[in-house]
This record gives sequence, structure tokens and C-alpha cells, in this order.
Amino acid sequence: ENAVSQVVRQRIAGIACGLENRDGAALRHTTAILKGREEHTRLIILISDGKPVDKEYAGRHAIEDTRKALLEARQAGVRTFCITVDQKAPDYLPRMYRHSSWVVVNAVEQLPEKISPIFARLTT
Repeated sequence: ENAVSQVVRQRIAGIACGLENRDGAALRHTTAILKGREEHTRLIILISDGKPVDKEYAGRHAIEDTRKALLEARQAGVRTFCITVDQKAPDYLPRMYRHSSWVVVNAVEQLPEKISPIFARLTT
């Protein structure tokens, strides 16, 4: 295991829930950055604790906005993948991630161990 992967594992292990997220805006911002990059593989891995939600950004509107941002990323040549710890995700992720892929992790403590194999699979 190299030093970079250990640092990444520690950062992932330190993720805490902030209760507010606008996934669509974050995806659009990251897609815009990646569109200007020359790398052959351009990939966004969204690590989520659940549905996109913020003060006025919730419910169907937030899900549809995120779905559209994911489609825009795909059209820009950016692959997307969601890793979530929300056990209710199968109720809404198929709609949001219709043009992408996703996986549910049983516990947040499993994230550091799960991300490396997922990343390797997505980039080979």
C-alpha cells in the first residue's frame, strides 16, 4: 500500500454528514472542471449519505436536478458512479442514476475498504 492511498483512506474515513447537499450543483461544477482536462478517463465518484437535500432543494426537484446533472456529465464524456450508505437508496437511485451506476455500502466504516476496488474496476 502506498502513502497516497493511505492518505486517501484517512480522508474518506473522516467524512462526516453535513445534512445539506446539492448534488446537481456539485456534479455540474466538477463536470465543468473535468471537461477541460486531457485525461482519457474522466470519472466522478459521488460518495453520498442519502438523497440530495438542502433548504429549498429537496424531494422530486432535487432528484430530477441530480439526474439531469448526471446526464449532462455523461454527454460531456465524464463517467459517474455513486457510493452511498443510505439503505433506502434503491427506492430513488435507479431514477437518479439511470445513466450511471451506483452501489450501497452497509456501513460508513466500510467505505475506505470498498472504494479502492471500485476505483480500480472503473478505471481499467
